[in-house]
Amino acid sequence: MSATRSSRPLNGRSTPTDRRSTADPAPTAVGSADGGKKPSAASRLVALARERYAFVMSTDGRPYAVALDGPNLALPLRGRAGLRQRLARRYADTYEGEVASQSALADAMTVLEGIAEGTDPVPVHLRVGADAEGGIVVDLGTADGRAVTVTALGWRVVERSPVLFRRSGAMAPMPTPRLDGDGLAKLHALLNMDESSFRQLVAWLVAAWIPTIPHPVLTFKGEQGTGKSKTAQMVVNLIDPSPASKRSQPRDIKAWAAQAFNSWALCLDNISSIPPWLSDTLCKAVTGDGIVDRALYTDDDVVVLSFRRVLSMTTIDAGALAGDLAERLLMLDLQLIAEDRRRTEEELDQAFEAVRPVGRHVIPRSESILSK
Repeated sequence: MSATRSSRPLNGRSTPTDRRSTADPAPTAVGSADGGKKPSAASRLVALARERYAFVMSTDGRPYAVALDGPNLALPLRGRAGLRQRLARRYADTYEGEVASQSALADAMTVLEGIAEGTDPVPVHLRVGADAEGGIVVDLGTADGRAVTVTALGWRVVERSPVLFRRSGAMAPMPTPRLDGDGLAKLHALLNMDESSFRQLVAWLVAAWIPTIPHPVLTFKGEQGTGKSKTAQMVVNLIDPSPASKRSQPRDIKAWAAQAFNSWALCLDNISSIPPWLSDTLCKAVTGDGIVDRALYTDDDVVVLSFRRVLSMTTIDAGALAGDLAERLLMLDLQLIAEDRRRTEEELDQAFEAVRPVGRHVIPRSESILSK
């Protein structure tokens, strides 16, 4: 039996009950049946939104819209690529010759935020999350909302994620994984590290997909010419592809919070020194950080940015490190690349894209998925 709009799973639970009253106008109505005054633009916007979306509140206090028929993705109500823009377009398509005003859109967003606040908070994940059975779910970042579910018995691609994901402008799609040869050997061939360092890297990569544990800061150290930045870029793009996988050192905590909130994995490139505030912030991001900031469009309300992240750094010499941070680093030394082994960035990019989706052949079901 196919799921109806009111029963389709949302983040592993039933879609919140549609609270629209019989007094709400139908989306296609242009006036009342008795010829009275037609509903306001804001009212019609709200009706259009409730026809197509459920509204939820995340556990960190942010309202989102989730399509009733579509990918299990959380859309912010405001901002770029959020519900506001989609709703404005939907309104213009539905009511030909009319364009919703900014004030009508603002009023509608306020009502929809109120609807979201009336629901129980739900987890909203970024790139990777855990489902109700303890399995791992990875968002491929594609427009159709496909995901990869991982259990102790193996992995598979699913058409609709069993958990609710949000997206950000810092994310890029991942390739659909495929079983075709020994992916680890092909990855090792691209990296400038010995067997011992590579085994440590593989352990770190496995841990990066487990969202509920701390992740040490992977630090590539070596002199100029060891390929630190390129290695870090490839490693981060295995976990959380981004058009900006390498970032400059943030100037303050707010800049850091914006970067970390929008990426599951990121690399701070060419770190020469680590100020005390950044050292403390990196430590918190390993174990689970929380930053309190003023809520947008308000003077007295606050929001909490709470996250645990997968971090990487590259450095020649970061100088003296605070003890807490030093305990949270996984340091891998890279050696100089011989002249006859050097490849251009273009060659490396092509080789990386060719092997990025590749995994090992299927293992016996009795073996742990971590042995991959």
